[in-house]
Amino acid sequence: PLRSPRPDPENLPHVSAISCLANICRLDPKSAAATREAQGLGPLVGFLRAADPDTRATAAFCVGAVARNETNKGMLREAGAIEALVAMLSPERAAEEHVAALGAVCNLVEREESAADMLRLQGGLKRLRPLLATSDTLRPAHAARVLEHVASANQPTKVAMRVLDLLVPLVGLLSSQTRAARLSAAGALVHASRDEATNCTKLREAGAVAALMSLLEEEAAADGGGELEMQSRAAWCLANIAADPAAAAQLGTVRTGYTPLLHLLRSEKEQLRRPAAACLFNATISDGNAPASLLQVGALTVLISVAGQPGANGDVAAWAAGAILNMAHRGSGGLLWDELPSDAGLLPVLLERLRPGEELQNANAAGALGNLCAHSEAARLHAVEADAVASLVALLDTSPVSGFAAGALASILVEEVGRQALVLASGVAPLVEILESEDRDTAAAAAVALLNATAHHPACELLLEAGGIPALLSCLSTATPSVREPAAGALLNAAADPKCAEAIRDGEVETMRRGGDDPVQALSLLGELLQQVEAGPLLRGRVAGVLFNCAACSPESRSALLETGVVFGAVELLHELTSDAVDAKGVSTWVRAMGADATAEQRERLVANTIGIVLNASLNPAAKQEVLRGDGLTPLLAAVSSSLSSNPSLATLAATAIAYISDRAEHRPGSPGSAARAADSPTRNTFRKRHFHAPDYGGGCPADDEAEETPGARPISVFGRMPEAKISATHDSSLKGPRVTSEPGEVFARRQEALARPVSSEEEVPSPLPSPLPSPRED
Repeated sequence: PLRSPRPDPENLPHVSAISCLANICRLDPKSAAATREAQGLGPLVGFLRAADPDTRATAAFCVGAVARNETNKGMLREAGAIEALVAMLSPERAAEEHVAALGAVCNLVEREESAADMLRLQGGLKRLRPLLATSDTLRPAHAARVLEHVASANQPTKVAMRVLDLLVPLVGLLSSQTRAARLSAAGALVHASRDEATNCTKLREAGAVAALMSLLEEEAAADGGGELEMQSRAAWCLANIAADPAAAAQLGTVRTGYTPLLHLLRSEKEQLRRPAAACLFNATISDGNAPASLLQVGALTVLISVAGQPGANGDVAAWAAGAILNMAHRGSGGLLWDELPSDAGLLPVLLERLRPGEELQNANAAGALGNLCAHSEAARLHAVEADAVASLVALLDTSPVSGFAAGALASILVEEVGRQALVLASGVAPLVEILESEDRDTAAAAAVALLNATAHHPACELLLEAGGIPALLSCLSTATPSVREPAAGALLNAAADPKCAEAIRDGEVETMRRGGDDPVQALSLLGELLQQVEAGPLLRGRVAGVLFNCAACSPESRSALLETGVVFGAVELLHELTSDAVDAKGVSTWVRAMGADATAEQRERLVANTIGIVLNASLNPAAKQEVLRGDGLTPLLAAVSSSLSSNPSLATLAATAIAYISDRAEHRPGSPGSAARAADSPTRNTFRKRHFHAPDYGGGCPADDEAEETPGARPISVFGRMPEAKISATHDSSLKGPRVTSEPGEVFARRQEALARPVSSEEEVPSPLPSPLPSPRED
């Protein structure tokens, strides 16, 4: 709009000239540059301080026109234009001056952080507060437009908007009768709420959630489906506010519910689908009840459709998959595979999004698949059948995706067919590589995946080849329980393989001691962790299992356990774990040894694995003497006779350990009655020791053919002939050898907690409005 001056003879010449210049600059952008070259900017700023109100208003109108030129903005700012315009915003000035000054300020601060800072420092934001609440239609819209520009400048400006209480009137403008005011207010709130948690809280307290949802509902009911820009801004603002947990909870409880957002998500317009998907995704992150609420309103069908739409925008599909991921995270009240209808089509959609390319899509699809598999055996089997293992392995080398892919693999590998598929896909080595990731969740997912994978013997061989034993041992020296505990479980399963057990025995770990790097023998580190109450009952139980299996490996491993003091430490620990003595404070000995938070089941597990260490170590004569020196029979007898566990296997294990300790000789080359040869495998030697009443002595000790059947003696016809040398004093089984243990499978589930954000602020809020807005006086 062009401007015509008021017919005042005293002011007509220069006011008419300023009006003419303003109109020319409005019609011809090149005239703004010509004004600068003609040294006209300085006088214009001077007119902003004139005594005549019409002169000031006309000059402000002209400044707004020439400020469309980017070079002019800086020169006008340096000439003091912002200070003069802020003075025109004082309450004593007329509405016309306010409107003209607001239009000029709007153009000066657009995409100019320095100008926005100057406006804030000179008190301009404070002057905007009363203008947002005026009864006319122009000043609130103009003021909101200024705030829309300055809010995108920097964080201090967003804070200032909250401190000066500008957010509340902006929320009020969302229900204004003026479209321009609603649109500018929504744009200002989008910028003010982005990456500013306190502003989000303030907006939630001011009722912004209900106001924005109502705005979306009204636009959807309007002719033609409403204005795209208005709906887009409202949805983006909701997406930002949904980062606040209480605000996210309000999304599902307001009168409209999630319906307006689902309506936008069904739209064919990407401009609407993007903020709607982002908002629902953020809600599932911030509000623990959102997944169940979304399932109740039928959001899953819409999300699957959006995520699987061919050619869909990458972010929209990724955020839809992310919402499904978080909906499937909770086993109770969330999305369960077994409750899906047969025609839901979710698995094909997730597998399609696993194709390498869009990293966020890959990560969220892998996470959703992993969460579904964490709660359903059927989901795991379907995933293996659909060749999901190979697709997930292919994503392990992509940094942002690897953690989610490893987590999905971890859940699938609970099944034996999944472990077989992993070996065929050569997935063990990539898991070992990401085990050293700096991201805690990624390392934890890889550790759980290896825990499950090592239950399959071929995977243990691949783990050894890939250098997985040193990597897992290094995880034990970290301070993160979510990594240490599954790493210990993986070592436990791997130690059942003789070669892996030898690698653990010979391994060293770099750990911080006495202020410097000091390599520590792996068995020593494991022994220390076994005794540390602060390590936690789960980790200690698994560490005991690692030592249990290592002791079964070979005589050399048992000797190493003896030399590092692990055997004697295990006996001492058993004394504490099997004691029910109570101290003066009423705390039992086993509670002190386990920690106050330990459960009876964890106690039983630690006791069983510690007994296993003693049992296998007792195959070594020197280790047996060490056990006896520590009075190891006493806790073993307590484990057999007490009510420590209702599981008979624990008492059986303790009884077997007692029998081994009571034996006199170990089955090894050179022992009396031994058929073992030095060239035989140590493992074979360990597992094959003939006992006292074996019918065939294997060429070891010849039978005593001169023995007589005296009255009261055991008849030869029943027991056979006695050997010349006593092979064993254990009579409860035909074979004597070490025992091993294993760790049960463990699923892995995680949430996506990276909030959805627009790529840029320009994407959030385009600038469709002319600046400045129309003046109240036009001819």
